Amino acid sequence: MTIYQQIVAACWGVLLVVWFVLALVRSPRLGRHTRRAWLQRLGIVVVLVIGVYLVILGRQPSVAVRPTPAMALTGAVLCVAGLAFAVWARVAMGEQWGAPMTQREQPALVTKGPFAHVRHPIYAGIIAMLIGSAINDPPAYVDVLLAAVSLVILARHEEREMLRLLPDAYPAYMKRTKRFVPFVF
Repeated sequence: MTIYQQIVAACWGVLLVVWFVLALVRSPRLGRHTRRAWLQRLGIVVVLVIGVYLVILGRQPSVAVRPTPAMALTGAVLCVAGLAFAVWARVAMGEQWGAPMTQREQPALVTKGPFAHVRHPIYAGIIAMLIGSAINDPPAYVDVLLAAVSLVILARHEEREMLRLLPDAYPAYMKRTKRFVPFVF
């Protein structure tokens, strides 16, 4: 495993640890029944992240398809940047964070931190991490594409739900921000 692949694997490990710690420390205030459902969803997220981490660690890169050192460095930097963006967004969400589509009695629109620029910075960060991972392991491109498409579909579903829950605030927020990449998309 090259140093760049080690950096990518470490990024996924850090994401797992940060998500778990922040979920314990800054978990939303929920009732007992809702908390149990939330913990089950968190468990699913943790299992998925562990799965990605183990796939990255367990995958033996093809000898025939190796990135150049410059490409590998680019992938590692993209992965680190994606990690930083996702963690920044998670911290900015504070107690509003929950597993995807967590129902809240009093939903609130978070517009601080990276949310001032994009509507789905956590997904954007994870997509950047996936792309950085694939650059360092070219056979993973198909896996990355499927994961990225899944996140785009999930983001669109969440946007429909936010439009339903916050019909006064969310349309204006959508007009002033992009979905994943500031000023672009």
